[in-house]
Amino acid sequence: MSVDWTTVHAFADLLETKSAGGTFEEWWSSHWKPIEERCRDIAANKFITKMALQEFKDLNLDKFVDDVEYKRLLKHCLTVDIDSHDYMDIAWTYYRAECLKLL
Repeated sequence: MSVDWTTVHAFADLLETKSAGGTFEEWWSSHWKPIEERCRDIAANKFITKMALQEFKDLNLDKFVDDVEYKRLLKHCLTVDIDSHDYMDIAWTYYRAECLKLL
């Protein structure tokens, strides 16, 4: 697995704008924790969508059935710790459009 140096450099640039204070752990947590949480959310969303799309593709279906595909996405939501309602509000339209492209 390669490191995305663009992301690392962007974080380093961000740290240049932050003053130091307290302990290193306090400083690190105050700057890294919010980014880590957002990165995890994005990764979980991408993972769910990619897994469901791959499953849809592998099944070689000839039609898109809303209820079936909605349940497929929910099933994959259970594999990660996210709020499935928030995810579905964001991802359903995208997932549906991507599946329809595969038909």
